Amino acid sequence: MVLREIKKIQGNQIEAEKLSYRWEIDDYLLIFIHFVEGAHILPWLKSLI
Repeated sequence: MVLREIKKIQGNQIEAEKLSYRWEIDDYLLIFIHFVEGAHILPWLKSLI
């Protein structure tokens, strides 16, 4: 019973870490997109596609 609870807590910690890791990636993407838009590279990138 105790082992199952410990595994559950560890699983929750792993899920929380995955979520926070994903949030960090999203933040970097947002910063990158804002930088690209600010530098007016976006129209140039679209013309390449």
